[in-house]
Amino acid sequence: MIDHRQNHQPLTRYRPFGKASAASCETSKSLAEGDGYYFLGEAAPIHCQAGRAIAVLQPEGDVNLCEVLDWPLGNLREVGFDWNAIWEGESARKARTMIDRTGCSCTHECFHTASILFGPQHYPKLASEVALEAIATTKAKIL
Repeated sequence: MIDHRQNHQPLTRYRPFGKASAASCETSKSLAEGDGYYFLGEAAPIHCQAGRAIAVLQPEGDVNLCEVLDWPLGNLREVGFDWNAIWEGESARKARTMIDRTGCSCTHECFHTASILFGPQHYPKLASEVALEAIATTKAKIL
């Protein structure tokens, strides 16, 4: 788990979904270290959820697929702040198709976290990380 602490407690304890987020970080780290894909220049074993579970909203209202690719989905101001008009629009559909076809494999941390949290293939590893943290916390309280 990321060791940001406040009063000797991990900060993730105080956030909604904090344990899942911390488990996602551990899962991302173990995938990178275990497979070595990042260092070998190979595709990440994580299916990108950009355009499905996460996007980037710019201050001017522009919605982008992600922070790495230059793929604008639309502008909220131009559609009367109707998120669904952009999210279900033609550009978003094409973006999702592109991700499925190419297996987008960047290493952008925010998108890794969302891709792990919203990727069912990672749920067993996430559950394992949450359980290990719960066991460690319980052990520490007992001892």
